[in-house]
Amino acid sequence: MLSLARGVEGRIAAVSQALGQVVAAIVFAAIVSFPAGSQTQAFLDAAATPRKGERTLDWPSQESDLTPDPNVRYGRLANGMRYAIRSNATPTKTVSIRMRFNVGSLMEADDQQGLAHFLEHMAFNGSENVPEGEMTRLLQRHGLSFGAHTNAYTGFDETVYKLDAPNVEEATLRTTFSLMRELASKLAITPDAVDRERGVILSEERARNTPAYRAADARWRALLPHALFSKRSPIGIVDVIRNAPAQRLRDFYESYYRPERAFFVVVGDLDIDATEVRIREMFADWKPARPDPGDPDLGSIAGGAEAAYFHDPHSPTAVSVTTLREPVREANTSASVQRSLLRRIGNAIVSRRLETLARAPGAPLHGGQASGAEMLDTVDVSAVDLASQPGDWERALTIAEQELRRAVEHGFTQAEISEEIARNRTFFRTAAVQASTRSSSGLADEIVGEFSNWGVDMAPGDELAAFERIAPSMTPDAVHQAFRAQWDGLSPHVFLSSSQEIDNFRQRARNAIDAGRRHGTAVAAEAAAPGFAYTDFGPSGAVVERSVIEDLGITTIRFANNVRLNIKPTKFAADSVLVSVRFGGGILELPADKPGLGFLVGATTGGGLQAHSSEELQRILAGRNVGVRVGVVPNAFSFDGRTTPEDLELQLQLMTAYLVAPGYRDEGLVQFRQGIRSETRTLDGTPNGVAQRDVPRLVRSGDRRYGIPPEEETLARNFDEVRQALLRASRSGGIEIGMVGDVDIARATELVAKTFGALPVRSASEPPFDEARSISFPAATPSPVVLNHSGEANRAMALVFWPTLDDSDAQAMRTLELLRSVLSLKLIERVRETDGATYAPSTEALFAHANPGYGYIGISLDLAPVDVDRFFPVLDEIAADLAGGQISEDELARARRPIVDQFRNDQESNAYWLSLVTTAQSDQVALSRHRRTATDYQAVAVRDLAAAAQRYLRQDRAYRIAIYPAKH
Repeated sequence: MLSLARGVEGRIAAVSQALGQVVAAIVFAAIVSFPAGSQTQAFLDAAATPRKGERTLDWPSQESDLTPDPNVRYGRLANGMRYAIRSNATPTKTVSIRMRFNVGSLMEADDQQGLAHFLEHMAFNGSENVPEGEMTRLLQRHGLSFGAHTNAYTGFDETVYKLDAPNVEEATLRTTFSLMRELASKLAITPDAVDRERGVILSEERARNTPAYRAADARWRALLPHALFSKRSPIGIVDVIRNAPAQRLRDFYESYYRPERAFFVVVGDLDIDATEVRIREMFADWKPARPDPGDPDLGSIAGGAEAAYFHDPHSPTAVSVTTLREPVREANTSASVQRSLLRRIGNAIVSRRLETLARAPGAPLHGGQASGAEMLDTVDVSAVDLASQPGDWERALTIAEQELRRAVEHGFTQAEISEEIARNRTFFRTAAVQASTRSSSGLADEIVGEFSNWGVDMAPGDELAAFERIAPSMTPDAVHQAFRAQWDGLSPHVFLSSSQEIDNFRQRARNAIDAGRRHGTAVAAEAAAPGFAYTDFGPSGAVVERSVIEDLGITTIRFANNVRLNIKPTKFAADSVLVSVRFGGGILELPADKPGLGFLVGATTGGGLQAHSSEELQRILAGRNVGVRVGVVPNAFSFDGRTTPEDLELQLQLMTAYLVAPGYRDEGLVQFRQGIRSETRTLDGTPNGVAQRDVPRLVRSGDRRYGIPPEEETLARNFDEVRQALLRASRSGGIEIGMVGDVDIARATELVAKTFGALPVRSASEPPFDEARSISFPAATPSPVVLNHSGEANRAMALVFWPTLDDSDAQAMRTLELLRSVLSLKLIERVRETDGATYAPSTEALFAHANPGYGYIGISLDLAPVDVDRFFPVLDEIAADLAGGQISEDELARARRPIVDQFRNDQESNAYWLSLVTTAQSDQVALSRHRRTATDYQAVAVRDLAAAAQRYLRQDRAYRIAIYPAKH
């Protein structure tokens, strides 16, 4: 399916929007009416082809004029199971497997709500040929770690299982295929195993029960009270999770896990013919256990509230205008693609207009978006969504009405259309050029996602050709008609999510809409993009040193002004270049008495450049593969970006301009402060938010440079403080640039010479920052430090940290990383599988580079409040067992294999190499450490892990934190 959000990304985006996971995706209902336009409707309906659907055809291409990717082999077994196979060698010697079932929460009976998701959990809890608890261990022995390589998700209308094997050894292929066959029809679903899993799912339900999730639930119940999906959240309801008998799970399993509802996808470094034989041998005998119950009645889109709101003290404020219409349910054809693109361009232009308004001083909104999507064969949703502050929602609503009416009445300018066409063209061109090096995991997800949407999965080159055929039709009139068709003849609905309670909301919403309608709208002004002002930084710098690190393929260069450049050409990602620029001291250089300043440093791009506002830069850079992310790490500031060989010069010019001529405009500060106000009020609403805010500071003995400071302290920060903090680093601080990817060394050297190499002389070395480097781990806490959150009363966390060491001893660091991995295995088996107390026990190992002597191993458990006290002794017990040598060779192997295999795969990742290449001259120790990584891991024995546990995981060294609800 030709779209800007390709494959599963588009599917996930649609479902995320449906679940309300994005702040700006909460919709409102109001009182606007637009004149019907018969010409517009005729244009949209002209070539619509009704969709027959997956129940009557094998593949969507059978009712389409679009050509599926010829590199994918599609097939269907006699029992009805579909499959797709693609050979792909990125990364080499890996394979990605997906198993999709056309079943989700929509198929549940009233007493089964949540069982589609529950069944997903049971898929890893024993089967006919694999004992309970052994499935995960089997995968770990073949290099697949829990969560990283084995995963699954349940949606409204699908359940998808995912395995990403880091090797294609015969034993691994045999095991992964066999386990997929087991879950297809041979799950055990024993009552004891079901009872043990209930606590895990309840933990997941607690974790998902956020203000955003509850707002989404309220939103869809208000907007679509008679649509089935508004009553069938995939997580289900607590009463069913706690009490549903195992037989009801089996009923669901045997009814819906059936071959004709299954789609098996294999993408990797393997032979297509041999894989097809394996699939047929493995799945040909699969027969359904019961008759197919059929698909549910999806309900009606009628009866939605005219205006409704949701209140939660921790909810960001979001208000929107939404229309609902019956879905077209059309086949994926060239005509449907054309309609979709026209609609998407109109929405993108309105979104950019809203972004411009949000930058204005005193603006009542700090984010806005127009969107349109068909959801779950139930409804076609169009929305204009705005994020605001609690007291500004009425003014924001007035703006939404005005901007929506401006687009409906007057349409769009040619400059706006051309800008969006350029962005789309660049997207499709880039995808086409980079097609040969797409990852197997991404390709597998894309194939599943397109099929889930009943769309044709095309080769990127064919998508580009299709786009170019459509592009001439994207005139202002055509885009205008497509946008009007989203709103014609329909009564929009108003939904507000707010941290404040609202009296007489419906009337106030009407008044806000009426306030907008009292004013006319003007045609948007044409705004041509100026030329980029930063193309000349002076005479090119001279290269004074050049060397090659032969075994790693890294060329290092130093210019006369002391700027250092490190380049590693690769072929891992065609037409893609990663660039990272590090300068200054990062956190070490920020004043300790100005907490929150690092966050504002990261937001400096919002202030544009001295010669160009942020909005102007968007127009200048439209259609170009450039961008800059500003980062602050413990020992450096950074500019990072992804570009192409064609746009590398502009990428470097943009980065250099942000170093020497940042704009520091008020518009950037306004947006930053608006965002801080929205985000900080959400933190107190969950234990995770409190942990994110406070724990990084606590485990550094209160150092206020870490964690998230109180809102008022962050809001006090300003661009003058940023300018002062960056003064030395931006004017004379050392600069080291890393470049990895499809890059020519000579050309890259020339372009850096013209940009960063042309700057005044830089320092050859950075200040020592001795005092700033000093941080300490806090004293042990026999009784936990108690923090509180003000969210749901059933959520809590237990955290334990043990001090270890910094990154100066590579072998000790590898040993501790393996100890962390074994600890993770123990936690999963004890706290999740045996006790069923938490969904995802988390472990972390940190080894500081900028802070001598500092490091830790940490654990965090999301628990019910009643479980916190009893699990601190459990964690002590597990740590004592490790120190006592209760580690089997099998556990060490299962902990080590995924790490070593992943390291091997990392050798084919530009992102991994960039982390080494960027500091190849300033941190040659990291290169030496890289060379020994696999050997160091293999050298670790059980006795080494036990010795490390004895030394570090001691009860008298543990720093404990408990996060309880405020009313606990």
